[in-house]
Amino acid sequence: MLPARIGPIDASEFEARYQQYLPRVLNFIRLRVPDDAVAQDLTAATFEQAFRKIDQLRDPNAFAGWLFRIARNEVGQYYRRRRPQTDLDSVLDLAAREESPFEVAARREQLAQVLRAVGDLPARDQELIALKFAGELSNREIAQATGLSESNVGVILFRSIRKLRDKLGIAGEA
Repeated sequence: MLPARIGPIDASEFEARYQQYLPRVLNFIRLRVPDDAVAQDLTAATFEQAFRKIDQLRDPNAFAGWLFRIARNEVGQYYRRRRPQTDLDSVLDLAAREESPFEVAARREQLAQVLRAVGDLPARDQELIALKFAGELSNREIAQATGLSESNVGVILFRSIRKLRDKLGIAGEA
């Protein structure tokens, strides 16, 4: 049973935010680590840390940025403890569902191309793309999570996406 009040938010609000952010944090971490079981463990550790350190959250409106900063730290600690391994197959399996074998193969190839293109970007750009698209964070929330300015986040994402479009031969919006 959760205590009634845990820092700047109450227990029921923490539970609601857990439900809201769980899939987003898990998706973000899945893009950063090679194994789904590890991603689930790191996601659990993220929320455990958030619960234990909730009294350090000064502004409840900054919860998303604060939570993803914890998630980034958990991923960083994971890689400091282990040698990083790249396993695109585990990420490619996320794209498979009830599709024909041809559709699965085409989707896997497309995803592999995108992941290779993202992998060619600098690490900071890769992380911002993961926060934006897997974590579904706003530029403001990404800025809170990374310590960058909101405008800097926007510029880096814009340039990174433009590089990806160029590399993948995708026309940009006019």
